[in-house]
Amino acid sequence: MKHTIAIYTCLVFMLLLSSCGGGKEPPVPAFEELSDITMQEYMGDEPAGMEISTGFSYDPEFYSFPGGTYFYNPGYSDWKEITNEKKIPRRETSILFRFTDKSGATARVFLFGDKKYDYLEIPGAGVWREKKDNINDWMPGKLEDYQELQFSKYYREPVLSHERPSLLESYNGAEKAVMVDIGEGEGGAGIWNHWWDDHIPAEQSAERAEDVRYVFVLEVLDKKYIGYWYVKGTGQKLRNEYEYTSSLRLYDLVTGSEELLYTGTNLSAVDDAIEGYFSH
Repeated sequence: MKHTIAIYTCLVFMLLLSSCGGGKEPPVPAFEELSDITMQEYMGDEPAGMEISTGFSYDPEFYSFPGGTYFYNPGYSDWKEITNEKKIPRRETSILFRFTDKSGATARVFLFGDKKYDYLEIPGAGVWREKKDNINDWMPGKLEDYQELQFSKYYREPVLSHERPSLLESYNGAEKAVMVDIGEGEGGAGIWNHWWDDHIPAEQSAERAEDVRYVFVLEVLDKKYIGYWYVKGTGQKLRNEYEYTSSLRLYDLVTGSEELLYTGTNLSAVDDAIEGYFSH
């Protein structure tokens, strides 16, 4: 009799767990199965940006985990399937991921979030959610990744190929700007090792590619070795130090004009030149 009660109790417990949502991971293809991943921003059911391939430069640490997937942090992920539709919020701003495997088959996954959870909606399969914490907070980071992919594709890559960036057909008239730091070219990380908006006044900074009218391009013209940093007492060499001569060029994509705003070795003058342009 006790044995029967124990089995019955276990069955009830399993049913309660399933009614609260399953514990299995979302059925997303493993990295080792993929040939491409694309991202596209959506507002409701309509695309709000262009579909862009991420290439294979993303999240390289995941390759060290056999069977790892794009939405899986080993030891930290805790996705649970939602079986109660009342717990699924309206999908307003989201990112559509299209996973293409090596056979050519594709899988579509929408990522969206609210203040408490991130959600994965896989059409035809279900919806999963994961509670946000200091480690798992997918939506803000992936939306930023998507914006940077846009800026790189439409503004940095043409400049690196010695072409003029051009106004997008989907330009929305926002008259915003981006900074493109191309450093010493394709192999360089850039002078500041970042780009886009850190040196653009907040009111002129673009949030997406369709906002962009002005493209500021920072480029290294010359690099002069001036010494190295070392540890006092031991003389241990830390890194080389260089003096950079750089240029700041502006492309106005609406008028088609091009203007050299600064040439010199003072990087703080670059910020001054950008602010000065918008103050006129």
